[in-house]
Amino acid sequence: MKDFSFVTNSHPAYIESLYQDFRKDPASVDPEWIKFFEGFDFAVTNTNGKSATAPAAAGTGLPVTDEQLVKELGAYRLIQAYRKKAI
Repeated sequence: MKDFSFVTNSHPAYIESLYQDFRKDPASVDPEWIKFFEGFDFAVTNTNGKSATAPAAAGTGLPVTDEQLVKELGAYRLIQAYRKKAI
């Protein structure tokens, strides 16, 4: 499994800033972030059942809020912590 610690060790506001840069010009961010954001957009598009121009909350068609992003990253960090603890 690929190590995504660069995501979990980043502040959500920083990730949001990078995402906005990615949306304007994908080549302006690091290739690892490009992969991450492409995956994020893919998941959002498939969850909503249609293509979206902006990230959307699952099933709502509304943009993802900062609060939702913080919660999502928090859940990811919790999962990673449990995985590390089990080793």
